[in-house]
Amino acid sequence: MSANVGRCRHKNPSPVPSVPGDPFTWPTGCENESVQGYAHCMYHLTEMERKSIQSLRGGSGSSGLPASQEELNEIEYMRLTAREKAKVRHAAEIGGDGEASADERQLLGGSWLCSETEELAPLWGTSETPLWMAEESLMFTGPPGVGKSTLTHMIVFGRMGIIPTVLGYPVTDDGGKVLYLAMDRPGQLRRAMRRLVTDPEKQRVILDERLVVWTGPLPVDITRQENRRFIVNWMKEIGATTVVIDSLKDIIPNASDEEKAGGYNRSRQEVLAEGFSWLEIHHNRKNGGAVGTKPPDTLDDVYGSRWITAGAGSVMSLFGQSTDIVVRLSHLKAPGEPLTPMNVEIDRRSGLVTPYENVNAMSVLLRAGQNGVTANDLAQIIYETQKPTKSNVASARKMLDRLCERKDGRPALVERFETQANVRYRLVGATGGTDPLSGGRQPDGEEDSPGRQPGDQEDTGKTARLP
Repeated sequence: MSANVGRCRHKNPSPVPSVPGDPFTWPTGCENESVQGYAHCMYHLTEMERKSIQSLRGGSGSSGLPASQEELNEIEYMRLTAREKAKVRHAAEIGGDGEASADERQLLGGSWLCSETEELAPLWGTSETPLWMAEESLMFTGPPGVGKSTLTHMIVFGRMGIIPTVLGYPVTDDGGKVLYLAMDRPGQLRRAMRRLVTDPEKQRVILDERLVVWTGPLPVDITRQENRRFIVNWMKEIGATTVVIDSLKDIIPNASDEEKAGGYNRSRQEVLAEGFSWLEIHHNRKNGGAVGTKPPDTLDDVYGSRWITAGAGSVMSLFGQSTDIVVRLSHLKAPGEPLTPMNVEIDRRSGLVTPYENVNAMSVLLRAGQNGVTANDLAQIIYETQKPTKSNVASARKMLDRLCERKDGRPALVERFETQANVRYRLVGATGGTDPLSGGRQPDGEEDSPGRQPGDQEDTGKTARLP
């Protein structure tokens, strides 16, 4: 080991004992990027501070040492600088560990596509309507105060096996831990999540075993190249299979920064490539200078760089005002059949979000009777607009066609018939009925049907304001 081991460039350097078996040798200076280099820096700064305080108090050991408050401030500055350097070095070391090798990620096309592997079940949703797929990310976006964190908390409890379904769709419990990054007002998030704890004595055991919470800002910037594996390695260390980002703005204050957004997406993809899952909360753009004046209907309505949504698997919009108890939930980007737009009610006392008087194809057909409905009629009602887009109409037609062709072998509930003007749909054996476009909204009938077709999230169809 060199003679410079254990020394730094501060005033009056003094050696400290070397760590047995220490493999490092450094040039002179505290720029040593090692644990011992940091330890020595802290040792010498502490000695300087101690002797400087003695000097200010008129004690012994003041000869040749700093004795002014300004120099003490400089010592504290050097201490903070050294600590920040150590944090960066430590994060880089964590990011460098566990790098996936080319052999692990490079696969033959036939093996990747044709192997008889079991299809992964949705983490939330059904095979017909997957709301969040395994090894993909789920994003909730919307204005402040519309229940994004509240809905997220329900899914977190679902991942831990406490709440089996959310909005009528099952949530998969994979037995892993959830890493919850409560960066945005952790005190408020704690109060909000605590509403779901209905049996503290029983649930505390589950929460201690399955939920790991980080409060406040992250210790490193995960958008930087050297920190891109910080979260995935953190998850491996604690045994987590899901990470929750609450919220994205606390990682990228300026979401329009292309470089930062790209770095964020790289960190996200590192997590997903390891087979883990990512849930994130974000905000929509302001329209006309005020949040919540126009319902989002495309990915362009999500605030920030395109990399934020491009790397997401499912993007769902919650829209309303911060004081609303009923808000609109819709899919802006879906991993399969999108969710039919629905109104949901937020119970701010219990912390639960539930469907609210939603219409579906069956409830509309029941009201229509023997005259039936067209795909355009159903689209107007489902999407709450008098001028549905071609995509809206195609999705409505798909819902109706699916009811005409049941896969379970039972007789179809709905029949298709033609008139001189158009193709219509009605319940088999229906009689009577009213014009479905003239009535009010009805409660749910039978099981809901999916909405728009995959890939329709880029359409610019408008949705009506909340009732």
